[in-house]
Amino acid sequence: MYITWKKDIYLFPIALMDSNPGNFDLAVTNNGDADVSILLGNGDGTFGPKTDFPTGINPRSVAVGLFNADSNFDLAVINNNDNDVSILLGNGDGTFGPKTDFPTGINLGSVAVGFFNADSNLDLVVANRADDDVSILLGNGDGTFGPKTDFPTENGPVTIAVGDFNDDSNLDLAVTNQDDARISILLGNGDGTFGPKTNYAVPGSPQFVAVGDFNDDSNLDLAVAKLASGVSIFLGNGDGTFGPRTDFPTGNGPISVAVGEFDNNS
Repeated sequence: MYITWKKDIYLFPIALMDSNPGNFDLAVTNNGDADVSILLGNGDGTFGPKTDFPTGINPRSVAVGLFNADSNFDLAVINNNDNDVSILLGNGDGTFGPKTDFPTGINLGSVAVGFFNADSNLDLVVANRADDDVSILLGNGDGTFGPKTDFPTENGPVTIAVGDFNDDSNLDLAVTNQDDARISILLGNGDGTFGPKTNYAVPGSPQFVAVGDFNDDSNLDLAVAKLASGVSIFLGNGDGTFGPRTDFPTGNGPISVAVGEFDNNS
């Protein structure tokens, strides 16, 4: 499933599936079990018992997408100890076929999906914490992916958000760099490649980045959760650059942030 933000300028993959029409399901990585659990939704806010499907060792992050041409949702799972991403193709009934692995970098942080070139096949981007870069794996449309191409970030990239930050219809990347206290913006060229990084300081060990339009100007903005304290907001200028950060307090040790409209003030 995908959530489309304003004017189709942002395609946001989430780890939900709809194997039963009207009922959303869950996919959960199990770090200690080397597998992913599928919990099928009953449509009333409850879920059935889990069914497990093997991945590689130390699975860290999962993304959902249509990676082949059968209209069934598939899974991409990064395996930290194996330095690869496992693709599990969905059968459309809540089950998945055996995994196929594709090499990535070392010490993986997260995986995201997007259309990074012009062939209408979903592609992958993986944060490689030990390599200080992100890997792009272009999809072939049949559930397989080409060899990785790496693009430098700063030190210790952890999470990736995907969006069109300069309104050129090409998807761009925002990457948190835990070891450098910065986020890197990489603007997409529309052919699966990305330009050089532009960095913004985020003191306090940035962990997770999410995208939304927080000031209703149709430019995408960033929210960054910082382990040391709070969340930082960067308002987008619409040209791939961002204004100075504004910090807001939270509880202790924030790690992740999600964007949604929770008070119905539209």
